[in-house]
Amino acid sequence: GPAGKNARLLLVCSIRSVFEDPALNPSGAVMPKSKSHKGLLKRIKITKSGKIRFRSPHSRHLKSNKTGTQIRSYRRPRYARAGDMVRFGTLLFRPLRSQEQSIADAHRRETATSES
Repeated sequence: GPAGKNARLLLVCSIRSVFEDPALNPSGAVMPKSKSHKGLLKRIKITKSGKIRFRSPHSRHLKSNKTGTQIRSYRRPRYARAGDMVRFGTLLFRPLRSQEQSIADAHRRETATSES
């Protein structure tokens, strides 16, 4: 009825005034939100050091026509390589490290401890 219409109009006006209030947002522009890519987040795990771990493709079903060596190789953890990390970083809005970077850092730490 008319009472519900008035309540909705009041709600819309109060929400609009919050967004359009120059005291709340001095420039008047609405900043876009940085949203991480949910489809990518469902398929990967980001480790504590910032590497991206994922499951091997072709490893879930139809294994009867694959060799045992192939099936066993699917079990080992897979990490994203350097070529993909820039794209993953832009999709997730966070800094990431490739497997090559972490190996190089570990080697650097190892040489630094052996020298001192």
